[in-house]
Amino acid sequence: MTPDRIRELFKIIGKLIRLGEIGAAAASGVKDHLVAVQEQFAAASGSKDPYGEMSSFLVPTLTNSRPPTQGMDRLTTIARSGADLYLSAVAAELGLPANSPAASVMAAIKTAMQAHAQQVPPSGAFYTFALTGYAVQLPQGNPPTIDDGWITTVIV
Repeated sequence: MTPDRIRELFKIIGKLIRLGEIGAAAASGVKDHLVAVQEQFAAASGSKDPYGEMSSFLVPTLTNSRPPTQGMDRLTTIARSGADLYLSAVAAELGLPANSPAASVMAAIKTAMQAHAQQVPPSGAFYTFALTGYAVQLPQGNPPTIDDGWITTVIV
């Protein structure tokens, strides 16, 4: 695996990391706002038919908001699964069977990184992702050759 290919892998993995971050933040914001809608409705006192408003507006709004909010909540897990699938897809490039565990593929990427002097920022997002998800300590350096900024850059 070449240094350019290693950097390509991390650019794609970075997008998956970001997808998880965005999903978690969006779900949290939506939940907070839905609670605010409910609390504002409860604080309103000018309605002539509070039950009618609650049953025709509040309950359907909260009920219909649940599925997309739950979907956003799952984006972190979905993104992590996507990373696992991506690692399986590139396993053959590292001389591993396609059904290799994702942690084995990440360990092989680490070996390739070491062979080509590729490094992530010390204790950065890529390092933490590999450590917490796959128990792999990626090579670290300052300046890095694989930048955490790739996670939030739309297209690198």
